[in-house]
Amino acid sequence: MHEAHAQLSSAFTNPSEELLLTAALIEGPLGLAAWDKWKREVDFESHMDYSSFRILPILYKNLANQSVSDPLIGRLKGIYKHSWFKNQQLFLKTAKVLQFLKNQNIRCMLLKGAALSIQAYEDNAIRSMADVDFMIHVSDFKKANQHLLQQGWKSPYKQPLKEIIKYRKSIQYINSIGEEIDIHWSPYNEYNRDYLDDIWQNAEKIRFANMETWAPSLTDSLIHVIIHGSCWNEERTFRWITDASVILNKKADQIDWDRFIEIAQRNTIGSRVNDAIKYLNNQNFATVPSEVIEQLEQVKPRQKERIIRKYALVDPALFTAKFGYIPFYLLDWFTLSNQQNIFMLIYRFPGYLKFVKSMDSILEVYTYLAKSVIKKLFCR
Repeated sequence: MHEAHAQLSSAFTNPSEELLLTAALIEGPLGLAAWDKWKREVDFESHMDYSSFRILPILYKNLANQSVSDPLIGRLKGIYKHSWFKNQQLFLKTAKVLQFLKNQNIRCMLLKGAALSIQAYEDNAIRSMADVDFMIHVSDFKKANQHLLQQGWKSPYKQPLKEIIKYRKSIQYINSIGEEIDIHWSPYNEYNRDYLDDIWQNAEKIRFANMETWAPSLTDSLIHVIIHGSCWNEERTFRWITDASVILNKKADQIDWDRFIEIAQRNTIGSRVNDAIKYLNNQNFATVPSEVIEQLEQVKPRQKERIIRKYALVDPALFTAKFGYIPFYLLDWFTLSNQQNIFMLIYRFPGYLKFVKSMDSILEVYTYLAKSVIKKLFCR
C-alpha cells in the first residue's frame, strides 16, 4: 500500500479498484490487460460497490473508443445510457433553480461533476452524479435564501443564516415534492477567505442545459476534486481520480501551474495536493510536469495542515472512540476556522459548539462541556 493511501484513508484505492481505474483511464495494452483481469475478479451478477459502479460509464467509453468486443460491453453501454438519462434529469431540474436565481441577479457557479461534464469530460453520460452542486458568492446568500424560501424551498437548519454561513460551507434546501439542492458559498472547509474572490475572478462562462452560467477555472476545479476526494467518507470514494485524470489528460494546457502551487501553499492543503499529484503520476493515470512535482515537494506544511492531515481525515468514529467528542468538535472548528491565534480559536469554540449541537444558549454549552469533562475523568 502506498504511504499516501494510509494518510488519506478512503481517498486512494485497493488493488481491484486500481485495475478498474487503469481499464477506465488508460488506452492500449496496459488498460486492456487491466480490464481483462478486473472483469474476471468481479461478479456482475452480484452486488458491486457503489464507488466502483460509478466508474463504469467512463470504463465503457474507454473500451468503446478502442472498439473492444466483449459480452459485457452491452451491459456497460446500458449503464452508460442510464447515466446520461439520469444526468439530463438532474441538469434540467438544477437549471430551473439557476435560472430563477439568475433572474434575481444572483450569479451561480457549477461545481464538481456538472461543471466537469462540460469543461473536461465533454460528455454528459461519463461522469455519474447523484446531485448537482453549485456555489454563489457569500455576499449574495441572504438575498438568495430569501427568494428560495418565497418559492417554497425549505432548509433543515433552524439557526440564523449568519451562523450557518459562519460555521458551514453549504446549505441544503428541499421543496414540496422532495427535490433537493445543495448551495455552497465555499468549495471546501480549509479555504482562505481571500481565495473565494480569487475563484470568482478566474471563473469561466459555460453553457449548461441551454442556459449560460459559470464554472470554476480548471485550475480551481483540479484543486477542488483533490481536496474533496481526500476527505474521509463513510463510503469509499475514488471518483476524484477520474475527475483529476481527465482534467490533466484532456485539458492540461488550461492548468495554470504557478497559480495551482500558490493555492496549495496558501490554503493549508499543500501536502494533500502533493500526495494526490504524485499518486496520479506514479499510477500513470495522468502526466504531471516534473517541475510541478518538484515544487510541490518543496511546499512546507504548516502546523495546522499537519494536524488536519493526521487527525481530521480519519474515520470520525475511530477518532471519537479514542479522544471523545469534545476534541472532535474542536478539531472540526480548527479545520473550518481561519483564526490563527490559538487563544481566539478556543475563545470562539463555544459559539461553534452551540451551533453544531443546536443549543439555545452559551450557558447550555458550558454545562455540556463540564459534564463531558467530568464523564471523561471519572466514568472510565
